[in-house]
Amino acid sequence: MMSLTSPLGSRDPAIVAAAEREKAVVIARYLMAVERPRDYSASRKKILETCKRKEFAHLAEYSIPFKGTLVKGASIRMAEVLAQSWGNIDVNPSVVFEDEKTRRIRVSVTDLECNTSYSDEITVNKTVERLQPKSTDVVYGQRENSEGKIVYIISASEGDLAKKENAAKSKLIRNAILRLIPEDIVKEAIRTCQETLNSSGESLIDRRKRMVDSFEKIGIDSSKLNQVTGKPVNDLIETDMDFLRSVYNAIKDGQSVIEDYFPIDAESEPTTKKSMSERANDIVNKNKKTGNDEPEESLFETIKRKIEDAKSLEKLNIVKKLYDSLTPNGTGELIADEESILNELFENRMKELKGTK
Repeated sequence: MMSLTSPLGSRDPAIVAAAEREKAVVIARYLMAVERPRDYSASRKKILETCKRKEFAHLAEYSIPFKGTLVKGASIRMAEVLAQSWGNIDVNPSVVFEDEKTRRIRVSVTDLECNTSYSDEITVNKTVERLQPKSTDVVYGQRENSEGKIVYIISASEGDLAKKENAAKSKLIRNAILRLIPEDIVKEAIRTCQETLNSSGESLIDRRKRMVDSFEKIGIDSSKLNQVTGKPVNDLIETDMDFLRSVYNAIKDGQSVIEDYFPIDAESEPTTKKSMSERANDIVNKNKKTGNDEPEESLFETIKRKIEDAKSLEKLNIVKKLYDSLTPNGTGELIADEESILNELFENRMKELKGTK
């Protein structure tokens, strides 16, 4: 067997032991998958049984405003349940690089039965943004956020860094899991969760109260809910409740932050109430820099437009190659959320084009 050596050429027992241990774990997982293959009907039944639990159904979806579009989908909690119930799915997150300012994380998710694997990487900056930095904070710079306010970029504490890293890993894991699980299973699971909530027997008044209580626990009062929905809490209907629940899940899972939806302080907001779609459009307009009369188009917007304009699979593949060349291993101008949205757009557009052939 080939010996593992350190950079100095000497045998390193720690490296050898770690490599052998990892090798044994991987082999054991594959052997277990071969000996106990998944029962597709049983796995599906297990997923749907979980979706019939009201408490879980509340966590099934997220919704975030992004570049003028409201993105909604299966939440991180939903993806975890799908992987556990589907069976023989191996999730492996690891740190592949780290220095004083960044930490690069790699996540690999593998279906051990068919040996299909999806992996992705993301760089987590060891900084956070604050409206008012403390005198003891190390300030690296400042920028204008989507609300037009100046925020300061400071060194992240261990707690803040842990939150950022966990949120980043969760997003990569969710995206990879959703690529492995059949789409019809995912859609059926979400539909079952929606049916569970609609038939829970809980009155709309009680659901409104539960929603208000949930948001108050994360510092959002009912007046701010009014600004987002454009109506008083007592006038919220079923679709409003579904939307607010997905917003709450996005914040709790780290998909988004409170400031993406709610004003930081009431005095800085316009007196007229804006709907979520209007606030999302405001974010797009804020992100566009006006050099001349025509606003510059971001990389995300350019690729999104090219995906939508592609009239054939051949042209869509050309756009995909352009996208891959501009964002190698996630190191381009796009952030993780942008990349996940573009990947979904590619998949949806490809299905549309295949359906027209």
